[in-house]
Amino acid sequence: MKATFAEDGVMSQAAPARIAPPAADFSLCVLSATEALADPNLPRDWDQCASMEQPDATRQTIAWIEHLMANGRKARVAMVRDGSAQPAGYVPLLEENQKLTFAVRGKVLFNKRFNALSIAGSLPMLPEDTRTYDLLFSWIRQHERRCGCVFMLSVPLDSYLWNYLQTADEIRNHWALYTPTGPYPYYSLVLPDSFSDYLSRWDKKSRYNLRRTVKCLEQHGDGQLGLLRVDKSGQIDEFLTDALHVSGNSWQRVLLTIPLAEPADRRTFLDEAAQSGILRSYVLKCGGVACAFVVGLQSGSVFHYFETAYDQAFAQYSPGKVITYLLIEDLFAHDKPRMLAFGKGDMDYKEWFSNRRQEETSIFLFRPTLRNLTWRGAHRLFDKGVCAAKRLLGRRAAGTKS
Repeated sequence: MKATFAEDGVMSQAAPARIAPPAADFSLCVLSATEALADPNLPRDWDQCASMEQPDATRQTIAWIEHLMANGRKARVAMVRDGSAQPAGYVPLLEENQKLTFAVRGKVLFNKRFNALSIAGSLPMLPEDTRTYDLLFSWIRQHERRCGCVFMLSVPLDSYLWNYLQTADEIRNHWALYTPTGPYPYYSLVLPDSFSDYLSRWDKKSRYNLRRTVKCLEQHGDGQLGLLRVDKSGQIDEFLTDALHVSGNSWQRVLLTIPLAEPADRRTFLDEAAQSGILRSYVLKCGGVACAFVVGLQSGSVFHYFETAYDQAFAQYSPGKVITYLLIEDLFAHDKPRMLAFGKGDMDYKEWFSNRRQEETSIFLFRPTLRNLTWRGAHRLFDKGVCAAKRLLGRRAAGTKS
């Protein structure tokens, strides 16, 4: 298996606020998230700078930042102002451990941990201007010396950030860029005029098989199959009860990215999202029992399919496919968005239901120390070795068959 990395949730104490020197008409200030969120004008200004169009937008919402803080994570906010001292952009920053994982066929041989400063949501909510990006990365370089790298989870290859990281002098001269996973697909669905138009993308047999899958699950529930939309605070308690039940019987055993074995406050995020008018989650019930759920957010014209799971006891009836199909039908029927963003991950169902494919990648920016460069080189060589071994085994297997 290709060498990958994973997140870890350890946070360190936030540094006091510092002011970076102005670059042309822009200046930058970094505060703890607690200080930043105390500003009553922040939600309005934040929403004006945010783009729900980008792949990892959920992790940039104030609701998500408050969720992390409610679960012991410490965050900071970099604020950029223009020449008239008006807010021009925000960048939520998290101190956490990131790992380069050395693994073969899913078996982890070794993890190398780094103190990292992660950009929540990956894409800075900044004007697409070299001056603002230089301000951010030069501030991190000068003031965050305890962090050995900057990490971005999902960077689209057609984004301004990707281009900046390839060409900017700040990056070339002071950082060592590394993409351990290489490009991977990011799927989305641009909704056509009607649900019937959407269904027409499949041939008659595929449409029949999809409806038959829904019917089989309904029959398993003695004719009781229902999709519940959750978008109000009063629905959250029941949703959490159902989602915890499903997660406990799923292969992931996580809810809102936190393992079920860890105590956590998951209500804060959902409640804040509901109060902000962006919560749009779903529960699928079969025979009155929750069998699948989707945590989703909708802001403006984009619905984000953030997290999903199904009860493995229902696996033979494809509840994951059923909830996605019924969810898409509901998107057409109620407050129709322009686009459904499936989020990070290359699962088959995302490709099946989508009509648009882009590419993105995870990125480490290492400080170019001898230790960091050595680990980067070792991981790259290991990855190439695993890929070469897989190709060799594949050729031998093909030769044996012939």
